[in-house]
Amino acid sequence: PTDRDRYMKLLGELVGIPDAERAARFVCIAAAADPHSDAVETAEGVVSGRIAQQPGDPTRGFGYDAVFIPEGRQNVFSALPPAQKHATLPRARGRPGPRPGPRACAVCG
Repeated sequence: PTDRDRYMKLLGELVGIPDAERAARFVCIAAAADPHSDAVETAEGVVSGRIAQQPGDPTRGFGYDAVFIPEGRQNVFSALPPAQKHATLPRARGRPGPRPGPRACAVCG
């Protein structure tokens, strides 16, 4: 199934559910291991929000970005300009702990 298939299925299952009961979270856990030692670092990123009533523009995101509205925002992740999207990510809010490398998922930042 495609990303669109997945989020449309989710929206179908939430028909009739009010916004106040559509709480959701993006969770990303990334791990980096050094192949020359036993060192492993992990990081977790969480963004709370809710599932939209209808999808937004799916061309500026992936996965559930077209239907996920981050807490404190009015638009889905895929509709946010990159600077606003990145300001919503845990790294931008100063979460403590190790930070994964550049290949980590977008939610971990």
